[in-house]
Amino acid sequence: MLEHLNGTPTRPNRTVVMGAGGFVGAAIVRCLESEGVPVLGLTRKDIDLAQTGAAENLAGRLEENDVFVAVSAVAPVKTLEML
Repeated sequence: MLEHLNGTPTRPNRTVVMGAGGFVGAAIVRCLESEGVPVLGLTRKDIDLAQTGAAENLAGRLEENDVFVAVSAVAPVKTLEML
């Protein structure tokens, strides 16, 4: 269960969105940017989690007070193309 410890909503210093190249991730990035929230959108081209060193690469991009959002999905059309 997610427990929010802030009594009042606070704007994050920066939000990092892993999966920003997809439909949902891109929508999250646009929404945050429209609210004036600094965003770092990461795609598979930036960090491929299947590659060696991905965790270190991601850790190197994160700052102490970042909010991290991970978005992941399998698109049925892309799945069919891979077969």
